[in-house]
Amino acid sequence: MKTSIDIKIFLVNSNLFYLNIYEQSFKKLGYKDVTIFLNGADCINELTQKPDIIFMDNIINDMNGSELLKEIKSLNPNIYVVLGIDPEEIKTAINTLNYGVFDYIIKGEDELFKAESILVKISKLRSIIQRKSLNICF
Repeated sequence: MKTSIDIKIFLVNSNLFYLNIYEQSFKKLGYKDVTIFLNGADCINELTQKPDIIFMDNIINDMNGSELLKEIKSLNPNIYVVLGIDPEEIKTAINTLNYGVFDYIIKGEDELFKAESILVKISKLRSIIQRKSLNICF
């Protein structure tokens, strides 16, 4: 039996089909606190829930990924943001590094595997940060 992983994840995409695929995939991996949004405005309005990670598409109905990324980081710079891009949008991915994107996923056959790898990387990073902050306290 898989245990629940204590990380709050937001998924933002204007395509409900992709949102459901990601949500189900993450839940099968043990991530139970997954919330989906069909637009950036709703995601921004719910940042008070303090998500740990936001996976978002570069093209969303009400704003582009760079705009949403800037808004998220201005409100909470500690959120790990992962941007999904089409293969021809590699220049966009490079530009978003300046705005604080943690990583990006090039859409295609292995994107769920890449998303899982990013979740593992963030979990390890969070553990290291937590251990370091505990050492500072003692």
